[in-house]
Amino acid sequence: ISNPLSQPALHFKVKIIDQITRSSDISIEYISLIHKLLNKYRHISIPSRMFIFWLLRYLSSNILLCRHFNTINMTRTSANAA
Repeated sequence: ISNPLSQPALHFKVKIIDQITRSSDISIEYISLIHKLLNKYRHISIPSRMFIFWLLRYLSSNILLCRHFNTINMTRTSANAA
């Protein structure tokens, strides 16, 4: 059995990407940012990764705000087109 601390962060990365992409309308830029963050910290300890995981969950709550503004923009665009 290998030491989880010595494994690459791939599983951790997939877990976060999967969780966040379950929400629709997430920008490619946001996912790219997460990839960069996880790549930067891929050698850190599991507890620190859990902190980043929590941080990303907090940040992902802001997506709801982004969705709100996207809905407003789409409504305006539809109104202008009509």
